[in-house]
Amino acid sequence: MCATKSYHADVSAPSASDATRASLVEEIHQQQQRSAQEESLRRRQREKDARAARRRKVRNWVVALTALVLLLGAVAYGVKEFAHNRRIEQGLASAAEPLAASSVAKLEAARTVLQSNLEVSPRHPATLGRLALVVTHLHMRGVVAEEEARAAAVAAKDAGRPEGPLCVGMLDALEGDFDQARRAYEGAMQVDDAWVRADAAWLQGVVALGHPYDLPMEEAAVAQLEASLETTPWVPNHRVLATLLARRGELDRALELVERARALAPEDTGLSVDEAFFKVLKAESVASALGLVESLDGSVAGPDAARLSITQGLAELHEGEPDDGVEALSDAWTLLSAADNDARLHVLEGLLTYGKVERVESLRKGVHLGSQADGIVGAWTDLAHGRSKDALATLEAMPQTIPRVGHLQALALVEERRFVEAAQWVEFARERLPDRPDLAVAAARIATVTGEGRAEALDRLETLADEHPWTYRVWTALAEARLASLDPDAKDEEAVKEAVEALERALEREAAPAEAAFRLGEHYAARIFDEPSDADIALDYYRKAAQTPPKLGVHRAVYGKFLVQLARAREAREVLIPLVAEPSLGPGPLLDLARTSSTDASLRGTPVDEGVREWLVEAGTRGADPNLLELEWARYELARRNPQALETARARLERLVEAEPRNVEARALYATALLSLGELRAAKATLNEGIRRTLRALDGRLYVVLARVELAGKQKRRAASLAYKGWRKMVREPYLPVGALLDTAPFVAGLWTDLGQPKAAATIGRGLTLRAPASPRAWVLRGGIEMEGERPGAACTSGDKAVELDEDLPSGWALRGDCLSALHAYDEAVESYATAVRLAKGTVAERPLQRKLALAERKAKKK
Repeated sequence: MCATKSYHADVSAPSASDATRASLVEEIHQQQQRSAQEESLRRRQREKDARAARRRKVRNWVVALTALVLLLGAVAYGVKEFAHNRRIEQGLASAAEPLAASSVAKLEAARTVLQSNLEVSPRHPATLGRLALVVTHLHMRGVVAEEEARAAAVAAKDAGRPEGPLCVGMLDALEGDFDQARRAYEGAMQVDDAWVRADAAWLQGVVALGHPYDLPMEEAAVAQLEASLETTPWVPNHRVLATLLARRGELDRALELVERARALAPEDTGLSVDEAFFKVLKAESVASALGLVESLDGSVAGPDAARLSITQGLAELHEGEPDDGVEALSDAWTLLSAADNDARLHVLEGLLTYGKVERVESLRKGVHLGSQADGIVGAWTDLAHGRSKDALATLEAMPQTIPRVGHLQALALVEERRFVEAAQWVEFARERLPDRPDLAVAAARIATVTGEGRAEALDRLETLADEHPWTYRVWTALAEARLASLDPDAKDEEAVKEAVEALERALEREAAPAEAAFRLGEHYAARIFDEPSDADIALDYYRKAAQTPPKLGVHRAVYGKFLVQLARAREAREVLIPLVAEPSLGPGPLLDLARTSSTDASLRGTPVDEGVREWLVEAGTRGADPNLLELEWARYELARRNPQALETARARLERLVEAEPRNVEARALYATALLSLGELRAAKATLNEGIRRTLRALDGRLYVVLARVELAGKQKRRAASLAYKGWRKMVREPYLPVGALLDTAPFVAGLWTDLGQPKAAATIGRGLTLRAPASPRAWVLRGGIEMEGERPGAACTSGDKAVELDEDLPSGWALRGDCLSALHAYDEAVESYATAVRLAKGTVAERPLQRKLALAERKAKKK
């Protein structure tokens, strides 16, 4: 109650003023207004916040949607990029296999794939690099033009790919710029990329092949290629390594590499070309290689086409088709690039192997293969021409470890008959070039000469001649072996005939068949006693041997000796005098030269050449047999004819006869010296002693000298009888020097002419030319006998034969003048005498011939 009261009292009490209440109400009212305002503000803020929330929601939705769109775009782009990259990587991967195989078909497939990659990513560096390699190799195979290959290489280079400069170097190598190529492969070797390094190894091999026989470069390339193939089995490197090995003669290894490469690329026709080429170089399955060549013809291009043509050429030469072989090799030559010195060298070596020297010389003009290769080709050319000494001089200055140097030195030393040295080089070369038929021939020739394995050598040569009929010296060697196998006491005529046939084949096929001609000369020279006309044939062969390189001193020495035997003194001196400066030939040429000079002076009655003294002294220093040397000194003294010289000759010959009582020539000369000194009794005694001691078949010269002694004692008829008996023995004596017959025939014929029996004298003349048909002086003597018998027509025939045999023989032309004058053919006689005077200028025969010429001219004017 109290509380209520108070309330009412307070409200209505007069103690609370109206102002206070009004103030309170106002305050309440203001408070309410503020509250309303605050509420309004809160409401507006809530509305603002709601609107802001709505805007944030919209914005967040937009952001989320945008993010979603962006995310979806990114996913789509990523998928697209992934697909592109995947395609490029797949393209690069798919191009790797064709690169490894390197067949034309697969390389073209790789190019298509890589070019399609560039449609997606035109500047993709790796693709540009690989494409440059593919296109460059297609250019190497003759499929793509150089412009396209260079453009691809430049594009790869601009993209910063290492394949670019490497491919530029590869293309430069084809142009022969090996320095640029070397810089290219040396730079590429530093790149950590298997294909780039493999191509660099390939280029190093190509550069080495461009410098044939440069051993350090070759060995470095072989080592690099072998190392590369261990990590990257690549067909081009198999092929270039095989080619390098073939250059060194390792043909079996080369063929093994071809087989390994075929496992990578069984469809690559280039490997078939290599196989055929190596087999022909190996002289193995040549006929099947030719069949393979025919099957591949037209299916290959570029270097493979050139290699195929080389293979065909070598095979044709091997099979005995020289024209087709040379044509094929010449065609190949035109297809070769500037870099392909190895193939170019194979062409030249193939032609030289089969003796086609002229073609080699025409192809070599303006071509440089490098110092080593040019030196070897030059030496081989010299050898083929027979200039074995020049060849040896070149080869000895070259690296002796090069197999081809050993090969050619072996052949040249056999040609020079330096068989001991040759045997060492043959062994060296055959270890490194085991498939060379010419080395097998050289080995067999050495065995034939030394006698070690002679029978096996003959069998081997029979096989070689059958399988390799165009091999260097195979026919000469076969003939030598056949002749060496003959029994000297019972020669098999059929075997001799076969040997001669082999020598004749050598003359047909060999470029410089000096040895074959020499052997034929020896064969026919050995027959001249039974077949005197063979002397002409022997003389022709000996002359050919002496004039054909290698112009061996031994050939010329035998030729000169044969001329001495035929009493062809002037020609003998022309051949023998140059041999004086060759001490390796021993004393033989000097003794022969002295003999012919002394004998000719005695026959002609002219002064003896004083050079004889020097030759005999030199012969003594070269180890001449003392008795032979003494005989030639005595012959020289006799030819001088003065009393002191005759006494010297007598003393020398007396000692010689005491030492060799059965030496017919020494005793005949001894008796001649005694006769010249007027000691007839002593001369007769020694001759009779000699006749008693000597075999009857060999004492003809003693009877003739005895006839001279009887004639000096005025016993002409007995002298004629003894002379005729001696003459008949002499013409039947084998190997009697023609000079002895020439000295004897006019003496015997003159005796019978003086006795009024010209027919007997004519028999002497005919017998002389039958025994010595190749001697021009024999025909002159026969013609002189025919003139004495008043048979000028027959004498002219003899004179014609003498001039035919020796156009420079004054006495032959003089005989023609004499017989033509006797036949009143004075105009022709004048021509013959004029020729005789010209040829005899400066000799003792000149003045008598001038008188005959003047007489013939007067008679010609009167006619």
